[in-house]
Amino acid sequence: MRVVLEERQAVTLPVDVELMNEEQIAEGHTIGDPEVNPGEVEVHAGASVLDNITSLQAFVDVAGADETFTEVVEVIAYGPYGEQLDAHIDPEAVEITVPIRLPSKEVPLEYDTTGELEDGLEVLEMTLSDEAVTIYGRYDDINDIDSIHIGTLDLSSIEESETREVEIPLPDGVSYVRPEVIELDILLDEFEESTSLDLEIEMDNLPETYNASIPEEQDGDRAYRVTVHGDEEALSELSEEDIRLYIDFSEEELETGEQVVPIQVEGPNDLEYRLEVEEVPVEITETVAGE
Repeated sequence: MRVVLEERQAVTLPVDVELMNEEQIAEGHTIGDPEVNPGEVEVHAGASVLDNITSLQAFVDVAGADETFTEVVEVIAYGPYGEQLDAHIDPEAVEITVPIRLPSKEVPLEYDTTGELEDGLEVLEMTLSDEAVTIYGRYDDINDIDSIHIGTLDLSSIEESETREVEIPLPDGVSYVRPEVIELDILLDEFEESTSLDLEIEMDNLPETYNASIPEEQDGDRAYRVTVHGDEEALSELSEEDIRLYIDFSEEELETGEQVVPIQVEGPNDLEYRLEVEEVPVEITETVAGE
């Protein structure tokens, strides 16, 4: 009998993941790149065995998988002909996480309002913490979904500024949505009385070398509405001559052609103003010599 002794040695090698039955995962799902922890292990064996190691493999069966899962799997050393080699592996098993994903799509959120606020209140702003969400499902089910309607807000139920949590409803065919809950911030303003005036826009500080006009297709000849808030006495004394709407061209970089400019309001300081239209397109032309 001839016995060959070899000094035991150690090397560090990466672990390869072999997925089995990939074609049998849940319908419509896809497989991401597996994560191995730890990604490398120590292999202890004689020099001749270590020289013959071609791979360290861990096998994971994904048949029927419909969500990301984690398994602890034994690591096996293989030689050049697919034979299993006798070696001590430390650790003997590794933790493997296999991502199982559904197709996804980002869609905007929509909502409606109904009812009216109590007298003396108005909505300054309503904003969603997320304007869009990501939906997950089979491609054929989510492909035609362009938005999600999250409900109808009854304004008559609101008495003060508040933040509401809104759970995102799942459209037919959607498996889940992220985020599942968003916030709706409702900012109200209080006022005692209000009145509305229709005023024309004046052009201030327009250089002599330029002309400015609102294009006819923008209804340039019509008056623009401004709503004025304040106490009853101040509003009772208010007239159209006390307020004017204007465009200040000293704040604009003028170039010929159409540009959109903000409308500004001038009036008593103890009143609050809300414009129905806050900016307007203006056609800028150069003055023709002799005009």
